[in-house]
Amino acid sequence: MYLIPLALIIGAAVGLFVRGSTDYLLATRLVFWPIPVVGVALQALVGSGLGVPFPTLLTVISMALIATTCALNLHLTGASIVLIGTVLNLIPLVLNGYVPVTVDAVVGAGIADAGSIDLVRLSA
Repeated sequence: MYLIPLALIIGAAVGLFVRGSTDYLLATRLVFWPIPVVGVALQALVGSGLGVPFPTLLTVISMALIATTCALNLHLTGASIVLIGTVLNLIPLVLNGYVPVTVDAVVGAGIADAGSIDLVRLSA
């Protein structure tokens, strides 16, 4: 669940590397900027492993906040792409209560090995 914070950090680093200045970042006017801050904080909380109650609901809320921010900031380059990706992630999460994942993906990511895969809950 650290994907969006990680993407923000990598995006800022690449932007600084390409343009060499923070002026562009500081000049960006994000409409309703506290909304994505809350969304990213919720995702970080769920992904922290602290055992928060209702992790799926908090993830849906955080992604909805991020999607709302993208919709309000379509004037920014890339906001439409992030909006589409967020909505496409929200669809299975809302319909199923989790994001489907294959056994091969879990083993390939190193979350579990093939011998203990029966002990892993394959959902969010």
